[in-house]
Amino acid sequence: MFDVHSPRTAAHTWTDFWIHLGTISIGLLIAIGLEQSVEALHRLHERHRLEQDLQMEAKKNLILMDIDNQYFDAMVAWLTQLRSQVDAMRASGGKANFTYQPPPKTRGVWSPDSPYWNTAKESAEIGLLPRDEAGMYDLVYAQQGFVKEMLLAYSNELDQLRRFESRFAVIESKVSASELAHMAPADQSRVAVVDVRPVPDVSQMTPQDLGEYSVLLNNTLTELFRFHRTTNIAYGVTRAITQGARSDEDLFRMMGARPGDDVASPSAASAAH
Repeated sequence: MFDVHSPRTAAHTWTDFWIHLGTISIGLLIAIGLEQSVEALHRLHERHRLEQDLQMEAKKNLILMDIDNQYFDAMVAWLTQLRSQVDAMRASGGKANFTYQPPPKTRGVWSPDSPYWNTAKESAEIGLLPRDEAGMYDLVYAQQGFVKEMLLAYSNELDQLRRFESRFAVIESKVSASELAHMAPADQSRVAVVDVRPVPDVSQMTPQDLGEYSVLLNNTLTELFRFHRTTNIAYGVTRAITQGARSDEDLFRMMGARPGDDVASPSAASAAH
């Protein structure tokens, strides 16, 4: 803040008075203008930093959703084949050949993360963004929230499926009983968690068990497809951010993009018109 000092000599005429008052007023206006300019520059810097953080968060979430799509491709094939085998076993009255294939090895399934967005909302930094841009980000993160809900629903169904399979599990371990007996308790716990492979023995299932197994597989597949569809929508809107979207209008125009698509940025589209 600048201090405006009056002249040391007193004003003797009205002219001197108005000059003196005008000098003070101009000084105050300059000081206020400079202060506001510094504040505006600071807010602009904070806004750009927030936008960069959200861009980085969007790119990270795209990687996570790419992993989810790879997980879907692997799991949907495994679950579909397993359901077909179970249904064939039911139709044959338990006489069909059945070889249980373990689940495919994947990098797991992930939900989008939002630490920068959550922090910005809690600290009211969202106010730094233009209204259209803030609304766009709110829509994007809401869609990512749906992904988390669908993932939870799928995980619950998958957990029920695993619990059912464990009722008929044949425990196979790479470590023999004698080796296990000579291990420290901590190592035994690690082996129990890491090296044991529960495999359900379908031949021990009754027709009612096979029916329940088929239903659980179908429910798991249904939730997996719902999770996949929701992830695809979230992927589209999230990728639009990294392609330059700055409003809902930009978002909806670009949300169908997929890796490898050549999507023009909003600035390029405007230049084309």
